[in-house]
Amino acid sequence: MIVNANKSEMRLLQDIRRAIKDTPNQKFFYLAFASSDLPRHKLSETFLGLLEQVPNSYLAHIYICEDNDIFFTMPGLTQRDFVDFVQRLADTLKAPKLSELMYIFEAGAHKTRLEEICGKKIEIIERRAEREKEELRKMKADKVTLEILSGLDADLILSLPARRQKRKEPLIMVVDDDQLSRTLVYNVLDREYQTALARNGREALQEYTAHAPDVLFLDIGLPDITGHDLLEAFAQIDPDNYIIMFSGRKDKENMLKALRLGAQGFVGKPFSRDKLIHFIGKSPFIQAKSGEKSDARGMAV
Repeated sequence: MIVNANKSEMRLLQDIRRAIKDTPNQKFFYLAFASSDLPRHKLSETFLGLLEQVPNSYLAHIYICEDNDIFFTMPGLTQRDFVDFVQRLADTLKAPKLSELMYIFEAGAHKTRLEEICGKKIEIIERRAEREKEELRKMKADKVTLEILSGLDADLILSLPARRQKRKEPLIMVVDDDQLSRTLVYNVLDREYQTALARNGREALQEYTAHAPDVLFLDIGLPDITGHDLLEAFAQIDPDNYIIMFSGRKDKENMLKALRLGAQGFVGKPFSRDKLIHFIGKSPFIQAKSGEKSDARGMAV
């Protein structure tokens, strides 16, 4: 008896595909225990104990899935044998409805259904693993961000709006870990605007607090803290911020997440001068400064 209980879904899919190709008449017996309220350990232990009593059970290949479902193959096991086995299992567990959770698939005839079931199980596991990975990453990022924020000057944070409003000339800040990108933006903007640069999340929070920029161009893929995490941090220290995101990855998910977290726009790389100027012109802080200049000349705003 071979029992697969670790990453069994991938092994099951491999064996199903092998059977489809080489032994299309091979039967896969399926117990959809995920629909049962019985504890996982009780189901699997009772199942294995009873299966050992079936003749030729040493030939069985068993796949215990993460969601409690069980697949198994066993040469010589007939449909009648399977029904009798499930009935004994139901009687032992005092769970008469278990008989409603049994299925028999033939590799060739039911290949689409078998691959669909396995594919969905693998997809769920991968999504959960990705969520857990993201949660762990977020916990680490939050710890780093909190440490940086706690080291910032509280008076500078409180005075961000006032200092930005008092400054007469616009200041543009760029955060990007790519030296070439920072240089390109600096060369494009430096003749017309004051500029501040940062290479990572730590520098971004420090420089932002020091300069109170009118526009912040923020890269998503920073080495220490992601741009998405920084958006949340900037929302804490400066809720009225005006932030435009940079990213070489122009996927919709990145864009929507950035906008949900407070970004006012999104510029994909490589960017042009016209795109930068377009978003700079939409900054309410720069518009206010332009209005003040127009008023000073006696011109209509």
